[in-house]
Amino acid sequence: MIKAKEFWNYVCNELNYRFFAGIPSMYFDFLYDTMSSDIMHYIPAVNEETAIAMVIGVEFTGFKGVVIANNNLFYFLNIIKFLNDYDLSLLCMAPYYEDTELFLKNNKIKYKVLNDLKKDISYIDRIHNKNKGLCVLLIKKEVFE
Repeated sequence: MIKAKEFWNYVCNELNYRFFAGIPSMYFDFLYDTMSSDIMHYIPAVNEETAIAMVIGVEFTGFKGVVIANNNLFYFLNIIKFLNDYDLSLLCMAPYYEDTELFLKNNKIKYKVLNDLKKDISYIDRIHNKNKGLCVLLIKKEVFE
């Protein structure tokens, strides 16, 4: 089991992701409740395109960012088109659902289901840093305390 504060500590302090943007989702309430402005910045977005633009803009300044997605599968299609058009990479955190995983697999999108804090997040971080395109970390509520 993973504690939400340990998750943020590892993502922010060990891997240096500092900026998060996305449409607020009830699925991630357990994570929102433990966000700390001491180690990160979160900006709610009005739509997916705004979240993507904010995170990519922050990454242009040298900081690492993550888009927090809802479960709208069309959201991923919007991200893929945008990233391909501009030859960019993006890390996205999304709720785990079987249909989401199937969609990512069928569309050959790089992803990892979070089960082990350091192993899985480090893996997706390495993929994000080495490749262009979209990388997705799927979050299961069940792995959190």
